[in-house]
Amino acid sequence: HVFRRVSERAGKSRATATNVMPYPPPPSFYKLYDPAREEPPPGPPPPAVGQYTAFGATHTTEKVEDVLHSAKLYTTDGDIREELKRLNKDLLTRFTVLAANMVQAPSQYQRRVEEISLLMNNIHHLLNAVRPCQARSTLEHALTEQAKQKRERLNDLREWTKKAEEAMGGVPAGLKEAVEAAVAAAESQIE
Repeated sequence: HVFRRVSERAGKSRATATNVMPYPPPPSFYKLYDPAREEPPPGPPPPAVGQYTAFGATHTTEKVEDVLHSAKLYTTDGDIREELKRLNKDLLTRFTVLAANMVQAPSQYQRRVEEISLLMNNIHHLLNAVRPCQARSTLEHALTEQAKQKRERLNDLREWTKKAEEAMGGVPAGLKEAVEAAVAAAESQIE
C-alpha cells in the first residue's frame, strides 16, 4: 500500500511538472525591437518626475534638504574636518562622563544619553552634508585613474607596434612586390 501511494504521488507531481514552464515568456513589447521590423523602435519613456512607487515604497525625485531636527552644535563657516574632529572629541568626552555617571550617579544617565544622541545627530547631519563633495571626489579620482591606465596601454601599444615594425624590417616592401606579382600572374591566367 505504501509503495502505491508513493507512486501515485510521484505521478501527480510529474503531471503538474509538465504544465509548468521553466521560464516565463518575454513581455509582448519585445516584438517592437525586432531587427526585421521597418519602423524604428520607440524611444525610452521619459524619466519619472515627482513621486513614484518602486517595490511598494513611494519615492520622490525632488532633492530634499536634510533638516537637523535638534540643536545645531557646529558651524559651517570653517573647515568641516575640524568640526567633525571637535564633535568626535566631544562625543568621546561625553561617553566617558556617561560611564563615570553610571558608577557615581546612575540617575543622571538619561541626560548624558540625550547629550550623546544630540552629538551623534549633529555628526550624522554634518557627514550627510559632505556626501555630494565626497561623491564628486571619488568620481574624479576614478576617472583620473581610468585615463592614466588608458594612456599607459596606449603607450604600450605604440611600443609593441614599433618593435613589430622593426622586427619585420623590409618584409612589408617585399610582401607588397610579391602580392603584385601574384595578382599580375593571376590576371594573365584569366585572360
